[in-house]
This record gives sequence, structure tokens and C-alpha cells, in this order.
Amino acid sequence: MKKYSVPAAPQPSFGNAPANFNQSNLLRPAAQRTASSSKPLPPLDADFLRRTYRTSMWMGVLLSLCAYAVSGSLIVTGSFAAGAALAALLLKSQEILVLRALRPKGAEPYNGWDKRIPWPLLLFLKYGLVAAAMSYLVRAHLLTPTGFATGFMMMQLIVVAKAAGRLLSRSIRPVGEVYVQGNESHVQ
Repeated sequence: MKKYSVPAAPQPSFGNAPANFNQSNLLRPAAQRTASSSKPLPPLDADFLRRTYRTSMWMGVLLSLCAYAVSGSLIVTGSFAAGAALAALLLKSQEILVLRALRPKGAEPYNGWDKRIPWPLLLFLKYGLVAAAMSYLVRAHLLTPTGFATGFMMMQLIVVAKAAGRLLSRSIRPVGEVYVQGNESHVQ
């Protein structure tokens, strides 16, 4: 009967300080190895919305092509793309409104192009323009409500998925931190 040598199973190192998992660190003697935990990501950084706009653009184009492949109608595809574009524009306008209205007391004053327009009037104009454009396009049979609503909801799902992914990625430790520290003697 032959005996096969099997390495020990990985042991989690939850109780220990996480090890920095890179090849140069593993080649050092155990006394010289650095132990550093992974740096947690900030909850939502300043570039989060920029990355969300970029993701929504390419996903909007891809899903618009899929909508055309499924429906075969340019009106449904255009409605889907218009819904996704409106959702991105409304998110951008919400960002501008938040930057304008909810400023810390010590922050420098807002100097945007809409500085002189009172923000309640700006909101009324924004939603009035959106409602008038949608009403005209639906009456002219250039916009299907189903395609438009689906495109609009696609953007909402992208924002929720990006935020959830960002928050979940903060709680996940790299595999090297979890498994390598308990098996440092087997790596040499």
C-alpha cells in the first residue's frame, strides 16, 4: 500500500493579525515578515458617482442593444435608452442640488452656474421640463412607457448594486490574510 503525502488543510487566521500576502514577504525569514491588515475602503469616496456614471453609460448601451435584439423596435430601444439617460441626468442634478444645499458651515461658498437661481425654482423647472417632455413624447408615440420605465429602473439597479458592492467589499478580507498566516511553515 502506497502512502501519499498530502499538505495540511488551510487554517483560518481570524484570531491572529493578518499577514501581508506577497511573494517577497513570504520569502523572508519569519522574524522579519511584516504583518499588516488590509486597508478598509471608505464607504463612498468622491469618485463613486463618476464610476457609477461610467458604468451606467456602458451598461445602458449594452442593454439598449439587448432591448433592440429582443424587441426589434427602434421606438422601444430609444425609450429604454431615454429612460436610462434621464435617470443618469436626474442623478447628476441631485448631486448638484446636494452640493448646493447641504454644505458644511466651514466650506467655501457654492460657485456653480446655477448660483443665482433659488433651488426650489430649480427643482420645479427640472421636474416640469421632464414631465412636459415625457407627455409630448408619449402623445407623439415616440416613447413607450414600458421601455422608458425599464431603462429608468436599470439605472436605479446599477446605483444600488454599485453601493452594495462597495459596502460588501469593505467587509471581505483577502484570501492571503485569512489562510496564509496559519500555514507559514508550509510555504518555505
